[in-house]
Amino acid sequence: MCDVKYPDNYLTIFHKQIDLLQDNIKRMNNNSFLIKAWTIGLLALAISFIKDFKGTSVIFLIIPVGFLWFIDGCFLYYESKFRDKYNKLIKFNNENTTINKFDILKLSNFYDMELPKNSNIDDEIIEKMGSKILITFYGFHIFFIVSIFILKEYVHV
Repeated sequence: MCDVKYPDNYLTIFHKQIDLLQDNIKRMNNNSFLIKAWTIGLLALAISFIKDFKGTSVIFLIIPVGFLWFIDGCFLYYESKFRDKYNKLIKFNNENTTINKFDILKLSNFYDMELPKNSNIDDEIIEKMGSKILITFYGFHIFFIVSIFILKEYVHV
């Protein structure tokens, strides 16, 4: 069996890379959570100003919800990309340490965040926006805003 010499600080490098990817995953997840909090705040705004708004003002609340939905989809898209990189790094480490084919230069591939030329980021973000959880969350907000303003017109609150 060939004896491969790993750098003395290989585990430090590997753990630092794992930490960087985990921190990015946490950051994207936290950003997604904050976007959802802003959306709930927008819903509270709609409820608190219901007497002052006209029925046509519903559009001015639905458009920001749509933008927040898109931004949330972006954060979820990038979170999934970082998760993919994390999984590939773990797989790389497992394969290369078990068969003794270590190449420190290949580790640098995990820092590359460029998208492939044939990648269509818009379709992937829309796919993330179309998840059942996001459709339920943002769909409820849009439905609630519309129904409040429809009821306001009929009840005359």
